Amino acid sequence: MKKKINYPDTLCPPFSVTVSGRGEASFCGFKRVIEYSDDRMVLQLCSAVATLAGEGLCLKSYEGGEVVIKGRIDSVSLSDGKEIEKA
Repeated sequence: MKKKINYPDTLCPPFSVTVSGRGEASFCGFKRVIEYSDDRMVLQLCSAVATLAGEGLCLKSYEGGEVVIKGRIDSVSLSDGKEIEKA
């Protein structure tokens, strides 16, 4: 049986972002995928929202609070995610 676990932000570790060239980005402190397409991804991190834009974006791995995105990454932006919480 799979069970979704949502940690309160006070228990969430700080997030980190690592971009390797324009072909790969990894995010630690990952909670969930908000939006997914081959040219845009929006990820909920513990205390932020990351938006990636590019071409051929795909999830390479997705486990243990870490996600790795591959493809041609044109931009990565971070926001506090408050607009997501209200939706």
